[in-house]
Amino acid sequence: MIDVLIDAALLLALTLGGALQALHDAWLRVFDAGGYAQGIALIVSVALISGVVDLPLSLYRTFVIEARFGFNKMTLRLSC
Repeated sequence: MIDVLIDAALLLALTLGGALQALHDAWLRVFDAGGYAQGIALIVSVALISGVVDLPLSLYRTFVIEARFGFNKMTLRLSC
C-alpha cells in the first residue's frame, strides 16, 4: 500500500507539481527544441527518476517481506 502511495505522489509531483516541465526546460537548454534527442532524454530521465524512487521499495519487498514468509533465502550479497 505504501508503494502505491509513493507512486501516486511521484505522479502528482511530475504532472501537477511541475517537475515534468522543469525537466523539459532543462533538456531544452541542451538539445534542439522539438527534436528526437530532447524527447528521448526526457523519457529516459523520467524512467530513471521512477527507478530510483522504486529501488528501495523493491529491495524491501525482495529481502524483507519474502524472507519473512520463507519465499526468499537470498541475501543482498548473493544478488550482486
